[in-house]
Amino acid sequence: MQLATDPSVEIAWWLAATQHQFRILGKAYILPSPAFSSSSSTKFPFPADKLSPYPDFNWEDERIRQFRKLSPELRASFVRPVPGTKLSEWDGKMEDLPETLVEGYDEAKTDEEKKQLDQGEFRRSPPRFAQSVLTHACLN
Repeated sequence: MQLATDPSVEIAWWLAATQHQFRILGKAYILPSPAFSSSSSTKFPFPADKLSPYPDFNWEDERIRQFRKLSPELRASFVRPVPGTKLSEWDGKMEDLPETLVEGYDEAKTDEEKKQLDQGEFRRSPPRFAQSVLTHACLN
């Protein structure tokens, strides 16, 4: 994980129609799910106090809100194996992976959707794989 060694980021995009390029430099921090523990989160911890818009801001609720705003297809990608995982080391079947994922357990209408959410530890928060959905850039 590159952010574990250096939180510096650069966002760049090109607008072909106007022939303009935009670049933003800053620092990105990962806001992990409480269910996800990682040694990388202690080297560059999320600066919640510095970035909170007001005292007692609930970052976990914000992380969940941002996750739910993603398209169902993108949400489903977070219950897939971690990128870089060798399929030979993964005990699942590709055809069993969801193509879409509902916003939350309350929205699940079928047993299969509920099972997918359970597999993603979604009952209280987005799947553990969604720990990096909410990052916040502190612009230089």
